[in-house]
Amino acid sequence: MILPGDSVMIGLSGGKDSLVLSLALAYFRKRNPVKFKLAACLIDHSNGKMEVARIKSFMNELNIPLEIILHPTYKIIEERNERFPCGLCANLRRGILADKANEMDCNVVVLGHNKDDAAETVLLNLFYSG
Repeated sequence: MILPGDSVMIGLSGGKDSLVLSLALAYFRKRNPVKFKLAACLIDHSNGKMEVARIKSFMNELNIPLEIILHPTYKIIEERNERFPCGLCANLRRGILADKANEMDCNVVVLGHNKDDAAETVLLNLFYSG
């Protein structure tokens, strides 16, 4: 999955899934002969109100550079007055992560999504996106 020379960006939410993913990748990088770069990106939808000190500290301990992007996602959703904003929010998030990955020269983006997240996404898309 990760090839020698890859540059991997972790889409970090600050939740347990993405933090455990970060820990696992840091461990894998340390113990595996496959050499690759790691970086992380956290989107702060609250425009600076999100508590990020612990996340910064954790990523620093793992020796994973962290980029924090302030983005007015909630303001955009409020202005657009979406009936079902989940799709818009997900599209905004994916676009931001893709742009940042390109900017950081990362050729791989990983997320801490699990099977429940995948099932939820499928169902939300079926019911609300057609």
